[in-house]
Amino acid sequence: MAGCLDRRKVSPVLCDEHYFLLMEHERQFPSASSDGHPESESSASARDPESQPTHDTAENNGDSVRSSWSENRAVELYCEVLLGRAHFLFFHSILEDVDFRTDLFVQGRAALEEAETLCMSDRYSVSDQLIAKCWYIRGFLADASGDGPIAAESFEQATKFDGRTYANLNRVRWYQQRQENDQELDDLWDELDQSSDRGKKSPRPGEAESNDGFTKPGVASNSPDVRKSALFNFLELDIKNRPRPQDSRSGRMETPPRPPTTPTTVHHSPPIDTPPHARGSGAVDVFMKQLIEEPSRAKRRASEETHKILMQHINSPEKDPSLIAAAREDRRRAMQEAAEREQIQRLREQLEMRRESTAKKNIKRPSRQVAEEALLSDTPSVGELDTRFMAANRSATSPTSPVSPTLTIKTHGSFDSWVQSRVGPHGFMYFDEYNHTRWLAIFEPPTVTVVDDNGEKRFLKAIRFILGNPAIALTMLRHDLNAGLCVPVELYLAEEAEGGVRVVWYKPTGLIAGYEGAKQELVDAANALSVKLETFIRWVLREDEGEGKL
Repeated sequence: MAGCLDRRKVSPVLCDEHYFLLMEHERQFPSASSDGHPESESSASARDPESQPTHDTAENNGDSVRSSWSENRAVELYCEVLLGRAHFLFFHSILEDVDFRTDLFVQGRAALEEAETLCMSDRYSVSDQLIAKCWYIRGFLADASGDGPIAAESFEQATKFDGRTYANLNRVRWYQQRQENDQELDDLWDELDQSSDRGKKSPRPGEAESNDGFTKPGVASNSPDVRKSALFNFLELDIKNRPRPQDSRSGRMETPPRPPTTPTTVHHSPPIDTPPHARGSGAVDVFMKQLIEEPSRAKRRASEETHKILMQHINSPEKDPSLIAAAREDRRRAMQEAAEREQIQRLREQLEMRRESTAKKNIKRPSRQVAEEALLSDTPSVGELDTRFMAANRSATSPTSPVSPTLTIKTHGSFDSWVQSRVGPHGFMYFDEYNHTRWLAIFEPPTVTVVDDNGEKRFLKAIRFILGNPAIALTMLRHDLNAGLCVPVELYLAEEAEGGVRVVWYKPTGLIAGYEGAKQELVDAANALSVKLETFIRWVLREDEGEGKL
């Protein structure tokens, strides 16, 4: 209905008002022609040349002709609106999610009947396209109601009046194909019936041919010889020669049966009387043919299929490829996200189980891990490092210092000597390291996963080192305590896939530069630390033998 209104640019209310105004104007001129053609009066004048109408009569006849033609146009437009309204109501009455389905169906049927009354009567002259539309809406109603024969007949009438518009519609083509299939099935049944009739006329093997249309009384249909078939003889012989079961009470076997032999004379049981209301062989074929030809009354043809299509696309019964592609893409993304969530959950469970198993182990680790790789949770804390340093440097005078090595050092000189014994040639000492490779290998991100020439998968090394010197840190912390965030310094060594190692570090000068309250003395101390750190990194990256080791 929406397409009809958009094309005509008119509303049903305006059509009703226009129609009734034209009907009132027609009643005022009863001499108007009823054929609806503007040239009807001129044709009447040509047929009666003796009658010469006056000027007033000609004007009245012209008004009547124009009124009659306008009335036909108004009726056609009004019928277009009625049919569009009926089609719209029938279309929505088959949807399950629409309220008042019965009311929509009743109103659509009333609109269709009113349009048929105006179009099918001889009172108004309407176009073949409008009559074809009446037949199509009638077929749509029959199809929605499950009346297949009426729908097929209506669609056939619609194509007769306007085949260019309705012959290519999917619903009409489906019924046409169904009629062709039914006709082909009827032809097959006719061929089978003709072949069976020819088979009945020919004499059977072993029967004597009829003489002058009479058969012998010994081969009548009610004769016992009719039951003398090979299957009956075989079953009777099997029953008679079947061995008897063992007698459980006496424990003895009965007399063994004789071997099956073909009897010379076969005794048949008396014939079974045919019930009085039994169907003949031809009646069964007719019944099966009716079941094949007649559609099921319990299942509405095309209603479920049409319902599925219309529920997806309300504006068109055709499926939109873009919507189907979008739905498939959404389904694929949902499945991919579900798989990723499941994988992450599984990895978290494995990591949690490993953490629990690691926490139960009481293993003393060295202050510097050389050969063993450890997870971030396995690395020792600051308290453990202090305890190790205390255990290695505990003095005999104060053996009860379980927390920090500073408790065993009382003077600046002893602390300086303790630090100097642990710093390297470039003024830095090792504090801690964090190996990220081991826990990243669980997730296998592309940043650490590579495949070598042999096709084996391996993971790049990625280690974060904590280096420092308390004496250098003192030069910064004496000016601002917040500078403790910049010491000790950090180095990050990452293995390259093509070979080599990449070193990343933060310059203390850059960290201090972002601090608004930094004093000049703090900036100078940070510059000195940056120079020392860069010198140390250059030494690490040297390729001379015996140097460049961290």
